[in-house]
Amino acid sequence: MEKLINESNGKIISRKARHAKNFLEKFFGLMLVRAKEFDYALVFHLEKESRLNASIHSMFMLMQIDVLWLDSRKKVVELKQGLKPWVLNVTPKKKAKYVVELRNGTVRKKKIKLGQKINWV
Repeated sequence: MEKLINESNGKIISRKARHAKNFLEKFFGLMLVRAKEFDYALVFHLEKESRLNASIHSMFMLMQIDVLWLDSRKKVVELKQGLKPWVLNVTPKKKAKYVVELRNGTVRKKKIKLGQKINWV
């Protein structure tokens, strides 16, 4: 399994990364996943870089999460800390090609900032 790494500072963000590439993986995402089961980063691969395609929701989620929006170069263009369950829509202000969902508190703990490059290896 791949790791999620902040290439800007060399820190490992998550020792496990899962990828949502097809319709069903993207549709279900973290719905009904319990916090104790969420020990990985979930990376959504979007068809094209845009704001609308990068919109997310937290309906049917059982926990708060942190979210990163990355552009096509995998640079953080927006982040959200502590997204609560049952939020109908969060649309980033800038275009994104990838959306990364992380355990709540990861952005603060790993000191993730706008403009940093994130990658999976």
